[in-house]
Formats: sequence, C-alpha cells, structure tokens
Amino acid sequence: MTFMLKINKKILIVLTILLSFSFIYGFISHRNKIFPYQIIKNITEIFGVTKPRNTKEHIFLRNKYKNWNDININFKPIKENFFKTYHPGINFFSDRHYFNHVGDEHLIDFSIIQLLKHQSTNIELMTSDEIEVYRALCEHNNNNGYKNWEKVNFKILIISHTCVFKDLVKKKFKKGKIVLNPGGPKSSDPILIFSQKKNIKIEIFNRPAEQFLVPAYKLLN
Repeated sequence: MTFMLKINKKILIVLTILLSFSFIYGFISHRNKIFPYQIIKNITEIFGVTKPRNTKEHIFLRNKYKNWNDININFKPIKENFFKTYHPGINFFSDRHYFNHVGDEHLIDFSIIQLLKHQSTNIELMTSDEIEVYRALCEHNNNNGYKNWEKVNFKILIISHTCVFKDLVKKKFKKGKIVLNPGGPKSSDPILIFSQKKNIKIEIFNRPAEQFLVPAYKLLN
C-alpha cells in the first residue's frame, strides 16, 4: 500500500511538472510567436476553428457602408464561375451579394471572374492574348503566393463577413493556359482582368462541381 502511494505521488509530481512546463511554454510560444505557434495557427485557420478578428477599421467600414450586405439585384445564387464585364454594383462572388464600394472609376474596361466565396479548386483559363490579372487581397488570407505580383496604386473596397478587400496586386500573363489559385483560407480572392486589346477570347475550363442554388444559411460568411 505504501509502495503504491509513493508511485502515485511520483506520477502526480511528474504530471504537475509537465503541465506547468506546457502552460509556461504555451504562453511564451503565443507571446513570441515561436514554435509551434505558426503550425497551430495554420491548422486552426484551415479547419475554421478560429474566426478572423474584426479590427476597429473593419467595424468602422461596415458601419460607414451600411449597404455592404444588402441584397444585390445582380445576384443569382448559383454555384458556378462566371466571366463578366465589370460595372458598378456587380457582385464579385457568384454565390454572395458583396460588391465594390470605392474606386469604380479605375475599373472601366475591366472584367471579373465571379468565384465561389469559398472556392477550393484552381481557376483554369485559356486566353487568346496577353492579359493582366488583378487579385484583391484580404489580410486574413494567406497572401504569400502574391509576393512577386505588382502592387496597384489604387484601392477598392469589397466588404464581407469574413474579409475586407482593399489592396490590389496585378501580374501579366501571356496568351494560352493560365492557372490561378482561388486564395484563402478565409475567402477566395476576387479576380479582375484587364487587357489593352479589345475582343480577346477568355474561356474558363474547369467549373465547380456543385452548380445549384445556395441555401440561405450558406450566405452568412
């Protein structure tokens, strides 16, 4: 009996030390963003465990542009990618209402590809001539793939529940096949397209597998 008590005390002491060490290291890891902070952060973002924080600026913008989530007359809740000529008020996502609020004067002669808000598949295009592809960025997304893209000197403003898109980057692509990443993990990155030449042909190869009406509860992110 005494022997068992000694063993139990040793186990308790070891567990206490391990728990204390884990707590202290976890605090230091989070505070200083050292291993395994980034790994845990990436995992929670991929599986949607954490939601992006609404900064004071984002709260201000949602209060300033109160129509950011209003029903859009251009919106048809179909899960598909569409290539359309840009015009003020057009929804940037094929399955959401969200539209641009500022900088429309810079988007004359642009086209957009309406993605799914949370698209998981790449976008494959075939173009008959050189084009410039613009992507709108969200600070809650992983934007490492745009490091070699050129920053654009004007801003737009697309407000959604999970992201606020303001900054644009661009890159030139030669004619032929183009493969674009949808972006994420919090939201797809809106796509705009510009070309100096008129009447070029752009075809979307792959389409999302699900092409049906979006349930209302799916529209809240």
